[in-house]
Amino acid sequence: MPLALPKSRAEITAVQEDRKVAAVRNALRGPFHKQRLKGVDPEQMTDPAKWREIPLLTKEDLRQLSPQQYFSDFCLAKPHRGRRILALRRRYRRALFLSAHLY
Repeated sequence: MPLALPKSRAEITAVQEDRKVAAVRNALRGPFHKQRLKGVDPEQMTDPAKWREIPLLTKEDLRQLSPQQYFSDFCLAKPHRGRRILALRRRYRRALFLSAHLY
């Protein structure tokens, strides 16, 4: 089902505001973000000043997580068996390796 394109700036703003609220609600499902976003009300994310209060996620924050913590606390998707989880683990290890050697 194709999505209808917004016809005006007001419609674009409405879509963006709805998606910001949805993004914060989704992030609050995970233990990692729930701890970082304490006191953040998803319904107030339509205000740009409140959006700026969200702490930035840095590479160092991610490096401090063990692979177990990354998959259990940070990732919101349910764990998969087989190839998908192995691909995610390889990607995680590669990202850690590259970030440690490039910077």
